[in-house]
Formats: sequence, structure tokens, C-alpha cells
Amino acid sequence: MTVVMLKQDMWCYEPVIGLGLAEAPDIFIEGYPHHPLYTRTPEAGKRAVSAFPRFQPGKYIGVISAPLREISFMPDVVMIYCDPSQLTFLLAGHQYTDGDKIECTLSPGAVCVFSTVPVILEGKCKVANPCAGDRMAALAGDDELVFSAPTEAIYDLMTGLRYIDGTTAKMPRAIGMRPESTFPDEYAEMRERMGIRDIE
Repeated sequence: MTVVMLKQDMWCYEPVIGLGLAEAPDIFIEGYPHHPLYTRTPEAGKRAVSAFPRFQPGKYIGVISAPLREISFMPDVVMIYCDPSQLTFLLAGHQYTDGDKIECTLSPGAVCVFSTVPVILEGKCKVANPCAGDRMAALAGDDELVFSAPTEAIYDLMTGLRYIDGTTAKMPRAIGMRPESTFPDEYAEMRERMGIRDIE
């Protein structure tokens, strides 16, 4: 279903601050409640929030989320919950266009912020780790990560995924134990160029 959440609908303070739905209180900037809840010292708590991604307060009034197959608006971000194997293919599809790798900051909290705010601010794909709230209240699986892409990157991502699926990296990947693995001819060429010879 499509869900709209405004400031008053949120129990967690981090998305309210990160999404710019309210000014960050001075006490948050000083590291509370990261300390005493999650860090050993007030200084560590302050350091934990110093790089917390945030929109300018007042830029947005809320967030709307919906399944892609039923969406009735143009989203700013597409989020994909995936297991590590699926993430490998998403990373390969992302890399196809320009060879870029994804740099990300993993945090134990605020996946709703880390999977959206930096994506919009930087216009780049990101990977985030579901937080405790995402697991307990939104049923994120223990085997899941979140791949997020700005909407303008989706065409290139899908082009890359289609290309990867047409090569030896089929989806889903066939697995199995063999005496020798099989690789594309390009792998053999690289071994030859590096002087690697099979032992007879």
C-alpha cells in the first residue's frame, strides 16, 4: 500500500531530524541520546551524530512510500531490500555504465535516513544496513541489506542488469561444486597475459 508519514506519525527521532521535518535539538548535536544508549562516552555520542546526514529543516513535510508496481507518483529514491547475492548483481548493474563503485557509510541505526538522504543529496546509489527498528517494526529480514538508487539512475541500473544477465553472470546464479570452475574466455586471456600457466 501507499503510506504517507508526517512528523507527528513518527516515533523515532532520527528520521524526523534526518528528513528535515524538524530542527535538530541542541542536545542531539551534543550526542544525546546516542550516549548513554549506544556509546560509551558523550564524546563518542557526539561523534556518532556529527556526520548524520540531514536535509535542511522545512524542505519536506513528510515522506511517501509505495511498492514500485503500484506507485502513482515519481519517487525521489528507489529502495530494494535484497540479500547479499542479489546485492552483488545490483552492484554489477550499477558498475556497468561508468565503472563506479558504491561508497557507503554503514550505521547500526537510522536506515530510513541512510538509505534516502545521502542518495538524494549526492545523487548516488548507496547501500545501508537495516536498523533494529527496521527489523523489529518493519520486518526486515536478518539476511537483508538495502540498495537505494536515485530515480535518475534507474534506467542505467536496469540497462546494466540486463547486460549482466546476458553474459555468464546469469540471474539467479547456478551454484554447484565442480573439480574445475568455468570462467569466461576473458579470464583465460588475463591469466595468459599475467604469465599464469596451468600445472600439468
